Amino acid sequence: MWSIVLFNFDNSVAAVPSHWYKNGQCAWPKKYIKNKNKYIERRTATNALEFDFYSARKLNTEKAIDSFKEAKEKARRAQITSDLSSADEQPKRSLGLAK
Repeated sequence: MWSIVLFNFDNSVAAVPSHWYKNGQCAWPKKYIKNKNKYIERRTATNALEFDFYSARKLNTEKAIDSFKEAKEKARRAQITSDLSSADEQPKRSLGLAK
């Protein structure tokens, strides 16, 4: 399972494994970790050596997020809008961010 979290210290949004978020804190790989995406995709168990823990809040979704692909899409959408519903409609206003 996956969660979408908003990190309080910098207002960034990320898709993370659900077990990384607990009691208002979210784990994130330390700065020296070069390939953070590998840790996320493999749902690596958190530990104090490789992870920092930041104040965060979980963004509500209608249903559980089962795939990393879906979680990444919802995290991208959360950067533009606060509506994370499963509706297939595109946001009405785009910031013009290109990938």
